[in-house]
Amino acid sequence: MAFGYSLRSLRRNPVFVIVAVLTLGLGIGVNTAIFSSVNAMLFRPMPVQYANRLVVLAVQDKEAEFAHGLSYLDFLDYRGLKNVFDDAVAFTTTVANFHHGSVTDRLWLEAVTGNYFPMLGLNPALGRLFGPAEERSSALVLSYACWKDRFGSDSSIVGSSVRLNGHDFVIVGVAPESYHGGVSYMDTEGFVPLKAAGLGMDTDHRDRHVYRVLARLKQRVSVEKARAAAVVLASSLEKQYPASNRDVHVVAMLETDSRPEPQFEKSVPRLAASGMVLVAMLLLIACANIANLLLARASGRTRELAIRAALGASRFQLIQLLLSESLVLAVLGMSAGLLLATWITGYFASIRPSVGFHFRMDYSFDWRVLLFTVSVTLLTSAVCGLFPALQIASWDLNPMLKQASGPFGSAKRRLSSVLVVAQVAISLLLLICASLFVRGMQRAGQVDLGYQLPDREIFSFNLAHQDYDAAKSRVFIQRLVERVQQLPQVKDAAFTRFLPFGGFSSAQIYKHDELPSAEKSGQSAMWNVIGPSYFRTMGTGVLQGREFSGHDDATSKPVAIVNQALANRLWPNQTVLGQRLRIGAGEEREVVGVVRTGKYFSLTEEPRPWFYVPLAQQSVNWGALVVHSGGPSAAVFAEVREEFRKLDPELPVFEVMTLDHLVKAGYIFGPLNQGAQAAAAFGIVGLLLAAIGIYGVISYSATERTREIAIRIGLGAGRRDVLAMIMRQGMVLIGSGVAIGLSAALALGSLLRKVIFGISPNDPVTLAAVTGALVLVGLLACYLPSRRAASVDPMVALRFD
Repeated sequence: MAFGYSLRSLRRNPVFVIVAVLTLGLGIGVNTAIFSSVNAMLFRPMPVQYANRLVVLAVQDKEAEFAHGLSYLDFLDYRGLKNVFDDAVAFTTTVANFHHGSVTDRLWLEAVTGNYFPMLGLNPALGRLFGPAEERSSALVLSYACWKDRFGSDSSIVGSSVRLNGHDFVIVGVAPESYHGGVSYMDTEGFVPLKAAGLGMDTDHRDRHVYRVLARLKQRVSVEKARAAAVVLASSLEKQYPASNRDVHVVAMLETDSRPEPQFEKSVPRLAASGMVLVAMLLLIACANIANLLLARASGRTRELAIRAALGASRFQLIQLLLSESLVLAVLGMSAGLLLATWITGYFASIRPSVGFHFRMDYSFDWRVLLFTVSVTLLTSAVCGLFPALQIASWDLNPMLKQASGPFGSAKRRLSSVLVVAQVAISLLLLICASLFVRGMQRAGQVDLGYQLPDREIFSFNLAHQDYDAAKSRVFIQRLVERVQQLPQVKDAAFTRFLPFGGFSSAQIYKHDELPSAEKSGQSAMWNVIGPSYFRTMGTGVLQGREFSGHDDATSKPVAIVNQALANRLWPNQTVLGQRLRIGAGEEREVVGVVRTGKYFSLTEEPRPWFYVPLAQQSVNWGALVVHSGGPSAAVFAEVREEFRKLDPELPVFEVMTLDHLVKAGYIFGPLNQGAQAAAAFGIVGLLLAAIGIYGVISYSATERTREIAIRIGLGAGRRDVLAMIMRQGMVLIGSGVAIGLSAALALGSLLRKVIFGISPNDPVTLAAVTGALVLVGLLACYLPSRRAASVDPMVALRFD
């Protein structure tokens, strides 16, 4: 009964319904969209059997401070922990040159152990999946998406051969449609046995920590117990193999906690929680607006409510009636919110970061998202309807039978004022958080990376998959650089093995008079292989000495260039040029240059030791060409691609983009940029909702006080006095909200410091600017209804009353 009446009653007030539904739809929709992205990243389990029992094993060692993969031999040992694990699999992502018919391209694969599909409990969509007996076979299982996109869902493809890295592989089946690989953010195109010919997987050395490991816990075994068992085994391996396992520490975590990579185990949940807090504040502002609207609507219906009470309706039934209206509005708002969330998640899905593989994030709504949305809707309904309903319950309805409108008292205005103060406080807190995110992004853009981004284009390639040996690769790269440097729009060009934020090799460095030993650890450093003029092309300053040149070849003395951080570690307060360093137990190299220290893995990292060796003195057959151009990037892309084609028509060239896009859309700047954009959008919406709330309360208060205002004007009060009186009410509300909001922002400073970059959460410039903007908007929202109230004709107002 109550719901039917609420629907009929709301139908007679379409403007009220539209405003309420759009306001709630915005709050619910944004919350649903953000939770959907958090669910996709952290909560959605892998579509495999016993997904809740899967754990990731990784190691931390002297080569890198963050968690990364295991060696294959170590994996076999951890797999043997049968007291805690049912089984374990190892796999790694790799890319292969793919040739089928007339098509030459690249294929992103997972090279997996033979027990991979059985342990995960996967069944084929077509054909079959290989098993433990085929770990050295040349079997290929296509992903469902690859089978559909590359092969047109042709069922006859099973049994046919393709070429991967120049070797024949037989397509034996297609993986299930729901399974996209073992990496949460990647759409794998195929699966091959780990030891298949042509992949070049290193399974014989314990210091090759490149394999991801998934283990399945035994029933009723906790991840803490598994972690303890793994730590004991790591200590044993360190004693058995000190040369490779010294200071190698194992970590174990649930698969969902390891996303997107194990090293982000704490930072990603923290960032997700920050996003959810921001949108929750936005929803609270929307709820306060709706509560005020419902309170105003209930106040205007007091005569109707009094008649119902006189006819026998209990206060509980009256409250139920008001709550039913709130629930109807919330359900309508949920419908609008789901539509908005669908649009927002579609936008999220369209964002493609600057990575060479097929990035994938499943933002579809599963039961967790729908349960969250329904819960938010019910909570919203309760929050929006409870305050007006309790206020109505406190009114004496009998005298109101003689009144045409609601009670002229201070209780209702006090409640509305409290809601507005809460809105202003929450809006200010939201705006401060948004501004800090935006300013943090601006600061991130000002960080000295150690190289220049504008007017640089990159072209990645892999000669190893074309059967180039070291000599042929060196000739190809040299000819390519020479040809590209002669193009009219190219200022310079150079080869690099690793692009910024794109990978690394690590080594232990010793001075020339030091020798590696079990007791003596060297200086851990990252290193890169580069061609002549690399630093000039990248805009990196050479502080001392020189760059590599064409004379630094295999017949000349081995040389190296170090960054300032490594120079300070090895030779503090000494002359660096001419010093010699030893890479592990290998040959010595003379330092011929010192370059600026850059940013290699994160914007907040401490100066990291790094050194470079020349291409002509190192066997390298994959990497990237960096071009410093003076023309439009599109034209440079086309011209350089043509030079690749002339040298090798079958060589795939990939990750063709500007260096600026690689860095700004990559994993370092991408989340910061998207977070800043989202926070700014939430802040603006929150500000608008707060302005609407202030306007509504002041307008309703002025309307309620029409008789009082008319009497004041009739007794001689000036228009300015009336305007000031009403404005004063709004300024008190705004001031109270600002005080509470600033106090909350200062109290949350320690939490905000963990998720913003390069700026203090108590930054006075940000606090002052945001507070000033909110006050100005609030005053404007107060001024409009105040001016209208001050212009009332007292004769008309008193005659109407």
